[in-house]
Amino acid sequence: MALSPVVNPPIFPIVNLNGTSAESLIEDTLRAIRALRLALTKMGEAHPHGRDYQVHGGAMLLASAIQDHESRLKRVQSVIDELTAIAEDVDRQRMERERK
Repeated sequence: MALSPVVNPPIFPIVNLNGTSAESLIEDTLRAIRALRLALTKMGEAHPHGRDYQVHGGAMLLASAIQDHESRLKRVQSVIDELTAIAEDVDRQRMERERK
C-alpha cells in the first residue's frame, strides 16, 4: 500500500531527562503501529463483496461501498505513517543524544 499523505505533520515529542525515555517512546509507538497493521489486515478481510450488495443498488452501491472501505484503509494507513514519523524522529533524537 502506498504511503498516505499526512495532512497535518505530527507534533514530535522532545526527548529530555525529565520525560519518557526515547526507548519507551519508540517501543510504545511501535506497538501501536503493529496493532494498526493488524487492523489493516483484518479490515482487508472485511472488504465489500458484490454478493452483499446485489439486491439493493447492485454495481453502483458496491462501488460506493468499496470506495468507502478504501477511504477507511487510507485513514488507518495515514495514522501508521504519522506514528512511523514520530518513532523515526525520536530515534534520531536518541542517536543525537548518544553522540554528545
